[in-house]
Amino acid sequence: MMNLYDGLHDKVLTKYAKNPMTECYSSNCVFKYQEEIYDATVIIPCYNVEHYITECLDSMLNQNTSYNVEIIAIDDGSTDSTAEILRQYSTRITNFRIISQCNKGLSGARNTGIREARGKYLIFIDSDDYVTSDYIDCLLKKAFFKDADIVATGYYTFNNNHKIIKNIMIKDENDTSLLNGCAWGKAIKRKFFEHLVFPENYWYEDSIIAHLVVPRANSIYMVSKCQYAYRSNPTGITKTSVSSLRAIESFYITDLMLRSYVHFYSEDVTNTHKFINLLIEQFYLNEKRVVKLNSEIKRTIFMYQSKYVHTPPIMDFKLDFSKKLYVIGLLKNNYQVAQISLRLDILNKIIRRIKNK
Repeated sequence: MMNLYDGLHDKVLTKYAKNPMTECYSSNCVFKYQEEIYDATVIIPCYNVEHYITECLDSMLNQNTSYNVEIIAIDDGSTDSTAEILRQYSTRITNFRIISQCNKGLSGARNTGIREARGKYLIFIDSDDYVTSDYIDCLLKKAFFKDADIVATGYYTFNNNHKIIKNIMIKDENDTSLLNGCAWGKAIKRKFFEHLVFPENYWYEDSIIAHLVVPRANSIYMVSKCQYAYRSNPTGITKTSVSSLRAIESFYITDLMLRSYVHFYSEDVTNTHKFINLLIEQFYLNEKRVVKLNSEIKRTIFMYQSKYVHTPPIMDFKLDFSKKLYVIGLLKNNYQVAQISLRLDILNKIIRRIKNK
């Protein structure tokens, strides 16, 4: 595959944000233990979450399941009372392990959990979120009954006042259209991470799920209950990234994943319309994330992405007008058309927000 980004000669993007240049492919097997002695491993990365971790751990304590599950909490160099709270739960939760390490970020903590995991399935839970008491049982019942590669649930988003902001319900358990690209809210067979790690020091590290895990899965099922509670944190990346120069990392990580395709897919697979459409979706997301940054950054990212697309995608008629317009701008190498599409997307969001009030 051709390269998306010429990092050696680029003088624009690196001027604003350093490219972390870490990897998501490991030539060596990631796992410390080859034997799978648990049905699942729950991985909870923790860093300075003293105000939230109790709610998360209580939801683990209250799990009602007959499956053999281990829970690994990674204290990623916390400087508050997180470590002490974890120790208080260590004798209360069955098969609960605490691993302490120097701060490596969310990806580094998740990678430690993956390396130490001994479960057939991996279940990632963010330490400021929580799950219902039947969460693990529902995921694993479906997973083992169907021998599924991935099982995902619905979810709801709540704020720090526990007001529900968004509720994503699964109505058809065979319909994967609502499958999101996040690590949480899923049970994923451990084998998919044998040579795959979350790239460290990047924002948007979850992108590898959509690009390097989901397309390799032969069987994906949804669970109709809404069981994962995702906290909308006003200081989190989702809220703060729109005006940060680190939003450029969305483009960097796309380049990293494309360079890693060769380790996970054959070229005839990546040249299919399915993959090209997936890539177009990612390109659109990259440009949405930098929409509030300066024109030099936006033009540079658009230039690289427009040059890369050499096969027209199959136009999905379910796409909204703004996204269709973006595809046209990308294929025609027309920056202005692409920018109009992004402004329309912002306008549509404002209109939806007003209607929902």
